[in-house]
Amino acid sequence: MSYIERRTYKSVSYTVTERHYQETMNFGFWQTTCSCTINGIVKVGDEKEIKSFITRQLQYGKVTTKEIVKTLRTYDTTKICKLYKRIFGEVPTEKRGTENWSITCLDGGKVYDWAKDFATSRKMDRCLYGSLSRAAHHWGYSSYDMDAVYSKHGYYAPTLKQHIVDELLKNCADPTSNYAKRPMYGHTHLYFCSPVYGHADYNKWRAIPIKGNERFCELVVKYADRFFKD
Repeated sequence: MSYIERRTYKSVSYTVTERHYQETMNFGFWQTTCSCTINGIVKVGDEKEIKSFITRQLQYGKVTTKEIVKTLRTYDTTKICKLYKRIFGEVPTEKRGTENWSITCLDGGKVYDWAKDFATSRKMDRCLYGSLSRAAHHWGYSSYDMDAVYSKHGYYAPTLKQHIVDELLKNCADPTSNYAKRPMYGHTHLYFCSPVYGHADYNKWRAIPIKGNERFCELVVKYADRFFKD
């Protein structure tokens, strides 16, 4: 059993769907879902989220499908996330780490779930998935890029260095593994790359800026050299 109703907020109409779910003979419940489409952008959620979405769209102006596709085709994760924030008000994040430490990372999966609906080809879809997945992996460990997009969350050197040390010990414990990464110097940052492919490794990740952390980077590389043989 379901009911569909059209409501209006700030002269923008949206749909409210109420569905009844009967789990047992004596127990059932109602679930309410709202949806709204503005300029080709579909938002689904509860009524509070829909009203917030409408308010942001009216505040930030029209964002056309053409503009979205043009931005996505750059595959520039910073530009994509800035556009996402302009539309939805914030960039989705998630906590990663252990009980002892954690960092706030970009939730690339949620951004991709939105972006894939605008992909005009399978190739574009794959490129978006790759770009946003890599961004989700390394943005959480580098304040250099993440702060430019989402400065609300802070990143602290002790947490970042602790993560690098943990990754170093994990990879040095099994240096012959196909998934092992060793620290390598880049032009401006220290990277963790495949000992076989080096900087050509598709899944390498940027660890920390070298400038200001010269001694730390030197110790990390020297420690890894004891386990990884050239």
